[in-house]
Amino acid sequence: MPSFSDPVLVVSASDAARRLLHLLLGRAGYGSVEARDGDEALDFVRQKRPPLVVIDLRDPDEAMLVFAGLLQKRYPALPRLMLHVGKARLASGASEREFALGSPQAPEHFPSIDELRRAVDLAISERVLAVLKPVTAKA
Repeated sequence: MPSFSDPVLVVSASDAARRLLHLLLGRAGYGSVEARDGDEALDFVRQKRPPLVVIDLRDPDEAMLVFAGLLQKRYPALPRLMLHVGKARLASGASEREFALGSPQAPEHFPSIDELRRAVDLAISERVLAVLKPVTAKA
């Protein structure tokens, strides 16, 4: 079962973006593991099943878009927080939410610590609740 102590996986082709997201997550109270490409990230997901994957899609290359699609196809229930310029999409299973992030004055439209904390809390809480939710069957 996922827990709040399991590290969040951060995936970005940009060294600076990965480092900044790692620092923001640390300040928000979360551990994180960094991956620089889709292959590295998929290996980690296959082995550890993180509670959340944060994907930097603010300036994506084709490989990062392919990775995001593969992750959704292979692990549809795994929560994904996809960061775009000025917004984020939180997807897990069949549900998806989009919300505004950061301000135009923020460096590279990065989320604030509070915005990132709220998004991560929501994603992990939903996953934990889904595990604990009793199975109901139709008679």
